[in-house]
Amino acid sequence: MARSVLVSLALVSLAACNTAAPPVDAALPSDAGNDTSASDAFSAPRDASTSCDVSPAPTGLPALTGTFVPLEADAGSPIPTQTGGDPTGVWRISQATIYTAPGTGSMYDAATSSVAGNAWIVVDATSLRLELSLDLVLAGTPAGTIRRHQVTDIRGTYTTSGATLSVTPECIAPAPTMTSGIATQFTAGTADGTLVLVTNGMLGETTIVLTGSRMPT
Repeated sequence: MARSVLVSLALVSLAACNTAAPPVDAALPSDAGNDTSASDAFSAPRDASTSCDVSPAPTGLPALTGTFVPLEADAGSPIPTQTGGDPTGVWRISQATIYTAPGTGSMYDAATSSVAGNAWIVVDATSLRLELSLDLVLAGTPAGTIRRHQVTDIRGTYTTSGATLSVTPECIAPAPTMTSGIATQFTAGTADGTLVLVTNGMLGETTIVLTGSRMPT
């Protein structure tokens, strides 16, 4: 992979690629109340009583940008195959591509939908911390344009097996309905990395590909 990002974002029902992880309910959590509609393809309400301390955050984070891409049936998969590697380090995520299930292309306008925000993950030999803060704009839906600011915090321990990174969370905010484990596929190169995770929501099975780089130490 030319670019690769690493590691474990758990937002959701991550069972990335061919892994058999138990689902975690709630695709891109944390509702900031910015919708133009009551419906949201990607989030579940945040429980205000739930918190997860992932401080301190790295400095010098880039602005994250991203796109929505509806998959086409029988057109092959553009989702990159992951190869694993050493995930340790401080990672800054700069790009997110959200692939929605085949048949969803008519449910929204991918050309005018967008993803922005910032995200990071810090991984040592056994534990990780991450924060994902996204501004999602899903345009052209039957309910109009849906806008959400979503924040997910995760802290826990992890193991790797090949290209699979499995996380045992100590805390997740907002809290999912299942917390038995999170697994996702990743590639961790010398400087760059890729994380692939799968969620389920109104738009069916949704694959999120995050790309980023290892920060200098």
